[in-house]
Amino acid sequence: MGEDFETAVSTGSAGATEKIGEAIGSVLRPGDVAGLSGELGSGKTTLIKGIAAALGSAEEVSSPTFAIVHRYGGRTALIHVDLYRIRDRAELADLDYDLLFDAGAVSVVEWASRFADVLPRLAVDVNLRHSGPDTREIRIRARMDGIRTKSLAEKIRKIRGAPPHGAP
Repeated sequence: MGEDFETAVSTGSAGATEKIGEAIGSVLRPGDVAGLSGELGSGKTTLIKGIAAALGSAEEVSSPTFAIVHRYGGRTALIHVDLYRIRDRAELADLDYDLLFDAGAVSVVEWASRFADVLPRLAVDVNLRHSGPDTREIRIRARMDGIRTKSLAEKIRKIRGAPPHGAP
């Protein structure tokens, strides 16, 4: 049975945003889909760099805005989808659904909120926004089994510098 986890984290650098991505990527498994939403330049691709690193990819991660889909190798393959240029459901239907959501890979979808009603169930839903010139607020909602949810919560706490769950 799944367990929900919700939190918000502020980051002050691209490196810190990548660390949050690494924490998220460390709990994702083949077949999982993560959705990212946020304004242009809010750090979605930077977060995905961290996810890719956690999945064992050494490839350079870049936004697939024009290509729509990039696939990265690693211990677990990563499919990076950018729906920014997809205007409507008809265009989305023209994409190869099996290519986007391969059961043997983790799929991360930028601009997921635009097509939330037709995407598979999200294991992790992330919203990024500017909260200052160099800071981002990252809202994370995870819907996974209890072990992975608890692991993500612990990793986020460590990044924040908070005491581990149950510590005095």
